[in-house]
Amino acid sequence: MTTEAAPTEWEETNVDATVAAYKKWEAEKGRSFAKRPPAGRSVWRFLPAIKGTGGNPFYPVWVHIVKNQSGEIVASGLCPSKMGTGNCVVCPEVSRLKRTGLKEDKDRADDMRAQFDIYANAVNLEEDDPKVIVLRVPQGVYKTLAGLLKDGVAGGDFTHPDKGYNIVITKTGSGRNDTEYDAVPARNSSAIMNRAWLTKMHRLDEAAGLLDTALVKAAFSGEALPAGTGSPAPEGRQLPPAAAPAGEPPTDMVEDPVTGKWIPKAMLKGK
Repeated sequence: MTTEAAPTEWEETNVDATVAAYKKWEAEKGRSFAKRPPAGRSVWRFLPAIKGTGGNPFYPVWVHIVKNQSGEIVASGLCPSKMGTGNCVVCPEVSRLKRTGLKEDKDRADDMRAQFDIYANAVNLEEDDPKVIVLRVPQGVYKTLAGLLKDGVAGGDFTHPDKGYNIVITKTGSGRNDTEYDAVPARNSSAIMNRAWLTKMHRLDEAAGLLDTALVKAAFSGEALPAGTGSPAPEGRQLPPAAAPAGEPPTDMVEDPVTGKWIPKAMLKGK
């Protein structure tokens, strides 16, 4: 059974609020080793905020990417401690690994520490079949985009469906320390290619999902994981709709907190 999202509506970007949120992020940001847009040059259309979410098309999150003792990624999700929603099962393990004095443990701890990310609804226009995804926006790109928003002469609201413009992102390098991003606006403003994209945006506050405690504890203890579990890092992944269509709630379906896919409730039993 598949579940379609109720169409989303857009609202004009609140430039002042978005720039103020950027300034708050600038003051509080932490280190992040996430890799997001693809290597080389790519052309993106950033979409506006979903109606009723405050007019900010960007959403800041703290995300853990959890690896087992073999270095394989098995889970990803929000850090409850950093998000202010509860205690985190990953943060104590990160601290423990840092204290062992072993380089491999320190590297694993660095990979699993909570990463500060910025999420946005965006479309890679160079794909054969462009779709709305939740893009993990690099910190330098976020800074550039915030600057464009408040520049009424050389920039402006690039997210507007009719008066906005595309953003060209270039990624060079491939390692943790040599990866760089450059973002420049397209020369001319243009309407979005497909207005249906505005009805298929994702709830950014629900995009990362929650950490699966059972999977995390199994990864730390070296226990075998149940068949079919584990998930890749959320590198620009296309996420499922956050809401079910009106009048058709998915009574027998639930969003898997690890993979972000809609699955039968029975599959979560025992997790």
